[in-house]
Amino acid sequence: MTRNQGNAQFDASTCTRLHQLIAHQALAQPAGVALWWQGTVIDYASLQRNILAAAGRLAAHGTVGDRIALLSWNCPEFVELLYGVPAAGKILVPLNIRLAPAELIYQLQCAGATTMFGERDLLKPLLAHADFPPGVRIIALGDDYEAWLANAHSAELPTTCGEDPAWILFTSGSTGRPKGAVLSHRSLLAGLRSAALARPVNADDKYYYPFPLFHVAAHNVLLQHQYGAAVVLARSFDAADTLRACRELQVTAMSLAPTMIAMLLDHPDFTPTDLRSVRTIGYGASAMPQTLLQRLL
Repeated sequence: MTRNQGNAQFDASTCTRLHQLIAHQALAQPAGVALWWQGTVIDYASLQRNILAAAGRLAAHGTVGDRIALLSWNCPEFVELLYGVPAAGKILVPLNIRLAPAELIYQLQCAGATTMFGERDLLKPLLAHADFPPGVRIIALGDDYEAWLANAHSAELPTTCGEDPAWILFTSGSTGRPKGAVLSHRSLLAGLRSAALARPVNADDKYYYPFPLFHVAAHNVLLQHQYGAAVVLARSFDAADTLRACRELQVTAMSLAPTMIAMLLDHPDFTPTDLRSVRTIGYGASAMPQTLLQRLL
C-alpha cells in the first residue's frame, strides 16, 4: 500500500481514540516521516513503538484515570506522551513551563497528579519548593526516560473508549485561578474533523510547528498525523530557525502567531524565496493586522 493510497482509504471517523491515529499510519506507511526533530527523522513505525512502550510502562503502574503531569519544552518525548498517556487509560496534564513553581504546584494539586515527567532544569526549582506534593513519582526526560522505557515493567493496555478523558489543559486563569479543562478522545477527534474542513492536510505536507505543545494548539500536530503528514517540530519559536527549516526542508504549511509572522518578515536574513514552498499559514493567538497580512501576501 502506498502512502497516498493509505490516506485515501483512511476515514478519520473510524478512530475513537487518539493513539489510533498513529497506529493506522504505522500500518499504512511505517517508513513515512512522522517527525523531523533537529536533523533527526522519526518515522511512524518508530513513533508507534515508543508510544506503545510508554503506554505499557504507564499501564503497569497506578490505576486507570491517573493524572500524569508533563513539564517540558517541545521534544519528541512530549509527542509520545500526548498519545501514550491516554492509550494507557490515564490523563495527560501538560504544564506551562513559564509559570512560577507555586503556580505549577497549584495545578499539580488541583489535577491530583501521581506521576510527573519533565526536563531536569525545569523540574529542579519545582522539586525544591516546600509545597511540592509528596508521593509524586518523578521521571526526568532524557537518560532517565530512556531507561524507564527500556527497563520498567510493562502491562497490557486497558480497554478505553472515546468518552474517556485524554488531556487536562489548564486555562490561563484570567478570571480567577486556572481551571482544568477536561478533553476527551472524542472531543479532540471532533476538533480535528472540524479543523480539516478549514485547513485541509495533504499526505506529503511538511508542517512546521513552533507553538508550545502544552497549549491546546498541540491539536495541530494530531491533525497532521491524522492524514500521514510530517511534522517539523521546533523546540520553541525562533525566526532564523523557522526560515532555515523552510529553505532546507521545503516546509509546506505552518502555524504562526501574527507576532511570529512579523518577526520572520523583519529578520535580516529573510527573502521572499524562503517561503516559496509554503502553501498555507494558519494563524492564531491574536488578530491579524491588515497591514501585516498585506505585507505577507
